[in-house]
Amino acid sequence: MKKIPCFSDVIDAKRNYTLIDIGTRVIEVDKIIGTVDKCRDLDAKFRYIRKRNRKERYRRGKIFEKMQKGVYLDPIDVYQYQNAYYVLDGNRRTAAAKKLKAKYIDANIIRYADQENAKETAGIHKHQQFELETGVETIILNDERGFDTLLNLVKQYPKGETPREKALKWKSEIFLPALGAINDSELPQKYPEAEPGDIFVRIINFYQDFMGVVPDFVSFSTLISSFMFARRIKKGRIFRSFPLSLLAKFYLPGREAKEPAL
Repeated sequence: MKKIPCFSDVIDAKRNYTLIDIGTRVIEVDKIIGTVDKCRDLDAKFRYIRKRNRKERYRRGKIFEKMQKGVYLDPIDVYQYQNAYYVLDGNRRTAAAKKLKAKYIDANIIRYADQENAKETAGIHKHQQFELETGVETIILNDERGFDTLLNLVKQYPKGETPREKALKWKSEIFLPALGAINDSELPQKYPEAEPGDIFVRIINFYQDFMGVVPDFVSFSTLISSFMFARRIKKGRIFRSFPLSLLAKFYLPGREAKEPAL
């Protein structure tokens, strides 16, 4: 019977880690892949391998019933390492969430950050800065350096007087509809390791690198189409930037077209 990964087997004891108290967040159930101290006792569905007596079945059944009815349960406690979570407390709640095929669950997160991984450290700081300035805590990026791009978009958004008002309006009026368009496109299949938010950042950076701004006179679906068109053409080919050159020429006079980076 397949067992779940143990946190101690994942962490390299020879490396130096910074522990960061992230607080309570909504996390993806599919990213909960292991446990801290019960890995020898649980199967891949977070069920006890041997402890299947009447008392245990009763406890698990009650948790499952409450979760099925939408009754509030305390957040689970997890360690986060890279993009995965390991349960410190809440294995039964995790088992119930997976059985219900729930997408999200509340969790108190302690994050292990590798001090020698400059990319990860920079991403964590940008993520924390974004949440501190905007109050938005539900955006998920695999490459957290992209939060720098998101924060600049929020600051430039014309609606809302305070940074937090801007962030809420930007999220509901721009970001969430854009994620919907991304999920309806071929992009999640093209970038299977990326979150929709990462793809959004990639598209934004693509247009900013090429045109200097993100066009606001077309729908995000149109931006996706042009991005995908350019992506299919080999780098350096003149037709790769042709549809975007037309946009820059007619709507952004005076801007110099550059080779888009994908």
